[in-house]
Amino acid sequence: TSYGTINTMVPDAGTVTSLHDYVAGALGDYADDYDIEAIVDEYRDAINERLADQGIVLAGDEFYGPYPRPENAGEIIADAIKDVDFWTIVERHDKTA
Repeated sequence: TSYGTINTMVPDAGTVTSLHDYVAGALGDYADDYDIEAIVDEYRDAINERLADQGIVLAGDEFYGPYPRPENAGEIIADAIKDVDFWTIVERHDKTA
């Protein structure tokens, strides 16, 4: 069951519709200094690791999970995302270092 896309589940995603665009937007003018694809992959894996016990997965740019959808699915996903240290992942993929 679809639970929504990255832009409907990440509070600061704004209007971006892909995890790639979310990461690139967060990096702003410095995006070219980083391996965005590697960041996206590691970030998705870290989010999925935190969601695994709930049966929810971020596949591509969309969250999927069991039916019926838990009433607090958005909160579960938001908490999992909050638990991931995005900037630590970013640092590991700095091409200028």
